[in-house]
Amino acid sequence: MSDYSYLSILKTCAKKLARIQKIKLSKALEIVPVTRNSPATMSCPKSQNVPR
Repeated sequence: MSDYSYLSILKTCAKKLARIQKIKLSKALEIVPVTRNSPATMSCPKSQNVPR
């Protein structure tokens, strides 16, 4: 899988969120927003923007 594939970026964002919020990865995957933006322009959510 390419490092820039949508799934790879989504999983990376979820992993970062799980570490920041100290939650399970499965929960983080539900929280990370799925947008129609290009994966290259998608950014991971910041900890203060995400509810626990």
